[in-house]
Amino acid sequence: MQTKRDALQIQLQHTALHKHEETRLIRLICAAFRRWAYFIAKHTTSAVIICILTSVVCAVKVAQTPYKEGRAIWDPFRARFMHLNDSFAFRYQNDMMGFIPYGARSREEYAIREEFTNKDGRGVFMMVLIVAKDGGTVLRAETLREAVKINNIIANNFTLLNHITGKHENYNEYCNTFCVINEPLRQFYVSEYFLFTCFTSIVSLNGFVVQQGLLAANMSLSERISLGYPVTELYGRKVNIQPNFHGVVLLNDTVMNSTELDEGDSSILIWNMVSAKMLTLLYREERTGDWTDKEVTDYELSIVNYFQRVYQPEFVRIFVVNFSYIDYEITRAGLSMLPYLIVGFAIMSLCSTLSTLISAAYMQQISFHKVLAETGPAILISALTNILADAVGTFTGSPEITLLCYGNMASIFMDFVYQLTFYSAIMCIAGRFEMMAESERLNTHSIEVDSEKRLNMSNCCAQTSREFHDHVKHRCTAFLDAYVKLVTNGMFAFGVFCFWIVFIAFSIVGITRIKIELTPEKLFMQDSPMIEADHLRVKYQVPQYTMGQFFVNNPGNLSDSARLQRLNQMVYELEHMKGSWGPQSSNYFVRDFLAFERVSAEEGGDEDLARNGTDRSKGIFNEKDLRQFLKWPEYEIWEGFVHLNESSGALNKFFFTSGYYGEQLKEWTERGILLNKWRAVIDKYRDEFNVSVYHDDALFLDLVDNMPTDAWQSALGTLLCMAFICFFFLYDAFTVAVVSAAILSIMTDAHFDRPISVEERLRICLASVALPALQASLSTNLCVLGLLFIPVYMAQVNCYGVIQILLTSAVINSMA
Repeated sequence: MQTKRDALQIQLQHTALHKHEETRLIRLICAAFRRWAYFIAKHTTSAVIICILTSVVCAVKVAQTPYKEGRAIWDPFRARFMHLNDSFAFRYQNDMMGFIPYGARSREEYAIREEFTNKDGRGVFMMVLIVAKDGGTVLRAETLREAVKINNIIANNFTLLNHITGKHENYNEYCNTFCVINEPLRQFYVSEYFLFTCFTSIVSLNGFVVQQGLLAANMSLSERISLGYPVTELYGRKVNIQPNFHGVVLLNDTVMNSTELDEGDSSILIWNMVSAKMLTLLYREERTGDWTDKEVTDYELSIVNYFQRVYQPEFVRIFVVNFSYIDYEITRAGLSMLPYLIVGFAIMSLCSTLSTLISAAYMQQISFHKVLAETGPAILISALTNILADAVGTFTGSPEITLLCYGNMASIFMDFVYQLTFYSAIMCIAGRFEMMAESERLNTHSIEVDSEKRLNMSNCCAQTSREFHDHVKHRCTAFLDAYVKLVTNGMFAFGVFCFWIVFIAFSIVGITRIKIELTPEKLFMQDSPMIEADHLRVKYQVPQYTMGQFFVNNPGNLSDSARLQRLNQMVYELEHMKGSWGPQSSNYFVRDFLAFERVSAEEGGDEDLARNGTDRSKGIFNEKDLRQFLKWPEYEIWEGFVHLNESSGALNKFFFTSGYYGEQLKEWTERGILLNKWRAVIDKYRDEFNVSVYHDDALFLDLVDNMPTDAWQSALGTLLCMAFICFFFLYDAFTVAVVSAAILSIMTDAHFDRPISVEERLRICLASVALPALQASLSTNLCVLGLLFIPVYMAQVNCYGVIQILLTSAVINSMA
C-alpha cells in the first residue's frame, strides 16, 4: 500500500506541475497526437502490416541497387592496404575526396593532378613494397634477384584488353609513359646467371652483380660503374635510385652500429650504402587502351591475389598496393560493423519497449491516447532539433559530411514516423494483452477450503509478479528519497561543483593539446598484416624520401630566356629548402632538354649555341625539338612528365618532382609544415606559371587542419538550433536562456500554482525523467557495445566515445 501511495503522490504532483498555461501551439500539437492515438488504436493491425510491407520493399530495393563505381583517388604512395581474405567480386569504390573540406586548397591541387595524369579516365597505378623476410638489408644478391623477378612477373604475366587494337597487352606492351620507372632497380642488379660466367668475357652488363663478381674474383672494380645513393652512375649515365631504395644507411653517416656494418659485409666496397631496408616497384600508366573501370579493377586485384595466395618467395615479403585493393579493404572494414549494429539495434528496441511498458504500469497510464499526447510533443521537438542540427552540417564540413547529414535527417524523419506508426501500434497491442490479463486476474475467484485458500497456478504467478513489482517500486522510491537528500546536501553540492570545474578545466587543456593523426589503424581491420607495411613506409620511406610533385600549368614561351630564368629560379628555391636532397633528387626535364639542345648544337656546328648551352640557365629552349627529344631512349622517361600540343608540338604543361628528408617528417604536423613551405614558394610564381603542388598527404593534412573549425561551427549551429526549438515550442523564456547557455536544464520550464520545496521539485523531476534517461543511456550503450568486438579502430573508438562521453557522462552530469 505504501508503494501505491507513493506512486499516486508522484502522479498527483506531476499533474500539478503541468497546471500552467500552455501556448496555443502546444495545445494544437497535443490535440493532434491525441487524435492520432485514437486512429492508431482503431487500426493497429493495418498499421503494423503496412509498416512491415514498406520495410520489406525498401530492404529489397536496397539489396538490389547496384553500387555506383566512382573514381578511386587514394594515392598508392600512402600504402593504405590490408590482407585480402574474401572474394574480389566487390567493386564499390570509396571517394576519399569527399572527406576533404569545401574550399580546401588540396581539392584544387588534387583536381589539377588528376587532370594531368588521368584526363582520359582511371588508369593503372600500383606500388609494390619488398622487404627481407629476416628483417635485414635488401642489398643482397638473393633479395635483389627476387625483386627483379617480381618486376618481370608483373610487367609480363598480367594483361589488359586493349579495346582499340583488340589485343590483350601486358604492362610492357600497353605502357607509353612511365615504362622505365623501375629501370634503376633492374640496372642496379643485372641477372643471376652472371655470377656463374666469366667476368672478363661479358663487359656489357652492369650493376651489382658485375661489381660483386669482380670483387669475388679479386679483380679491380669497374670504374664505369658507381653504385651510389641517391644517384647511381652506370657507364656514364646517372640514374636516381631514391624512388626504389628506402631505409638506406650511408657510409658517411655519423652513426653506424656494428649490426649495420655486419649487414653490409664486403659489399660496402661496392657502393656507398651500408644497408637498405626496403625496395619499391612502381607501375603507372594512363588509360591508353580504352579500358573500363571494371577491367582495371579486375586487373589490379588479380595481381594482389597472385602475390598473396599463389606466389611464395623464399627470401622476401611482398605488399602490393593499388586503388582497387584499397577501396575493397575500406569497404570491408565498414561492412564488418553491420551485423553488430543490427544486433545492437534489436537490443536497444527491446529495452525501449520494456522500459516504456514498465513506465506506463508504474505511472498507471492505462489510456494510450494520454501517453501519446504527453510524449508526442517531446518526440517531435527532439526530432526537429536533430534535423535542424544536421541541416547546419550540410553547409559546413565536406561532401561526405553533407551526405551524412542528409542521411541523418532522413533517418530521423523515418524514425519519427516509425514511432508514431509501428511502435505505437505495437504498444496498443501490448496494452490490450496486458489489460486482458489484468481483467482475467480480477475475474478469477479463489475458494477457501478448510481454512486454506486455493489458487490456480496462473493466479500464483500473477501474485508473485505483483509482489515483485511492488517490491521493486518500493526499493526505487526509497532510493529516490535517499538520492534527493544526498543531492540537496550543501556539502555534496559544493563537492560536485568543484569536481565539475576541475573536470571542465582538465578537458579544455586536453582538447588544446590533443594530437590529431590519421593512420591505417583507424581505417582498416586491425588483424591485417598490411598495417605493418604502412609502419615500414613511415619508418623508411617518409623520413628519407618525401616527394613533392609540382605542376606547371602555364609554362608559356620558355624560349624567352627571362621567363626560363624565372622558372629555374622557382625550381632552385624548392631544391635548396631545408631538408631538400637538392638537384640530384629532382626530376626536372628542362635540364636534360637543354643538355640535348647543347649536344645537337655541337653536332650541328653551332658554337655559340653550344657555348651558351653549357650554362643551362642561359640555354636556348626550342619547343620544336621536344618531340625528337622524347624519342631518344635515354630521355623517353620524360614522356610522362610533359604534355605537348598534338598539332604544333608546343609545351602545354609539365610537372617536376623534388625529394626531401628528415626524421621529423614522421609526424603529421611536420609534413604539414613542409607542405605549407612548398605552397609559400610556388605562390610567388603562381600568377606567372599557374603552378600548383601535389603531395600524397595533402588531402588529409587539410582535413586535420580543418577539424577544429568544423567542430566549433557544428557546436554553434547545434546550439542555435536547440535555442530556436526551445524558443518556438516552450512557454518559458527562462528555459530558453538556460538551455542555450548550458543545455542542462530539465525542470525550470514549469511554473507552480502552489509553493513546492526544492526537495519535492527535484523528486518530481527525477521521477519523471530519471527512468527514461537511464533507459536511453543503457539501451544506446548496449546498441554500440557490439562495436567493441570488431577489430576496427574507428568502430572501437566510436563505441568508447559514445559510452564514456556522450551517454554515461551526460547521464551522470544530468543526475548530479
